Amino acid sequence: MPRTTAADAAIAQLSRTQRRLATTRQLRATGLAASTTNARCAPSGPWQRPLPGVVLIQTGAPDLRQRLLATVLYADTETIALSGTKAVLTGEAALALYGVRDAGTDRADVLVAARRGLRDRSYVHLRRTSRWPPTLLVDGIPCVRPVRAASDFAAHEPSPERIRAILATTVQRCSCHPEDLRAELHASHALRNPAVRTALDELRAGVRSIAEAQARTTLRTAGLPDALWNPALFTPTGTFLARTRRLLAVRGSGPGGRLGGIPPGRNRIPHHPPPPPAPGVPRHQRHQRGPSPDPRPPRRTGSSDPHQTPPGQIPPTPPNIIIRPYL
Repeated sequence: MPRTTAADAAIAQLSRTQRRLATTRQLRATGLAASTTNARCAPSGPWQRPLPGVVLIQTGAPDLRQRLLATVLYADTETIALSGTKAVLTGEAALALYGVRDAGTDRADVLVAARRGLRDRSYVHLRRTSRWPPTLLVDGIPCVRPVRAASDFAAHEPSPERIRAILATTVQRCSCHPEDLRAELHASHALRNPAVRTALDELRAGVRSIAEAQARTTLRTAGLPDALWNPALFTPTGTFLARTRRLLAVRGSGPGGRLGGIPPGRNRIPHHPPPPPAPGVPRHQRHQRGPSPDPRPPRRTGSSDPHQTPPGQIPPTPPNIIIRPYL
């Protein structure tokens, strides 16, 4: 049973506000002696040291958010930590907290001032910067904004496919504007990477998923007309109608573009159930094979163009809708 001290009440308050984590500097500020901290962090003690200078006030293994918060506490030098002015989480780990799919948490990138003398430790990778960003608290952990986290990720990621996937998911999931992302990528010099430039061009064209990016590449390789991805529909007076999600607007086919795509259910052959047996037919004759009715709809007569207006009828007026790109 560990010996209690007068500082235990302050430590309990610190534990509640920092996910059961504290720095050795914070523990000294509560009045706890360094020898007591070392005794409690011994192999048989109730505390642990996940990183140098960081104490986990529990016996069990840390969860994901405790591991990420520990990285910020490791790089923070203030007694009142988590202010976001000395250390802040960025890169994939921050994007994972924002809910970006496929963002990894095996490595935690932490922004620190350019002249800090800290070293990388375990899963902590320090990113020195002279452009200190605005910060947000996400689940109690200081993080950069999604566009800065995505920019810091892209600046150090070697895989073009991962760059493409993470940037697209960040814009879609975090409601980031591609132009804001472009400004951050430009400031971090990440646009020197051709893979980053390609991914940004796709996002500025309206692409919001890997499938759409691959489809766009296929269309351009095949020499087909350019397309508007996820465009917005407006009336001639500028009233917003909708943003297309499943349709594709092809340029150069009518005023503003023509909507393409097949509505759900229009590409299936209709099912015609067999007619009920006539009354009085014996049961053993009901299932005998015989000529069945043709399930196909009746064949059109006259012109073979299904969109051609029949003679004597006024052609329908196309809807007066303005299609604009995503941006």
